[in-house]
Amino acid sequence: MVSDVVHNETTQNRRRTVLMAARNKQPRVLVVEDDSTILSFISMALNLDGYKCVRASNGAEAVKRITEGVEPAIIILDLSMPVMDGKDFYRWLRGSGRTEVPVILMTAGQDGLKVCKELGAQACLSKPFELAELQGHIRKFLKAGAKN
Repeated sequence: MVSDVVHNETTQNRRRTVLMAARNKQPRVLVVEDDSTILSFISMALNLDGYKCVRASNGAEAVKRITEGVEPAIIILDLSMPVMDGKDFYRWLRGSGRTEVPVILMTAGQDGLKVCKELGAQACLSKPFELAELQGHIRKFLKAGAKN
């Protein structure tokens, strides 16, 4: 069917974009976090590491960024946020066919690891976490994407 062909071509184009971003000297990272201090800290640290950060303060802003054309190589996503929380954004992301983008979930909640497993996220960090742990996950996912 035509819709299947279009869907497959769209998925292939997204995979190519993610792979190109992973090979680029400045991979694009979408950071979705409602706490402005944490958002600024993560963005600043990742910029210093050579990543290009796109910021969103909730899931709805992240949806807007992506529908406007932002194609992140990786997403760092807080679970608990106003407007649209991380769970709803993650479901939207996967439901929109963007299954190839790795997502690192961040949570301060006690049930965060359980939620991460239920959603199928690639990684989960419990707040507070070490910056080196986040950086390690990013490098691992971008390296794996470059091999595909």
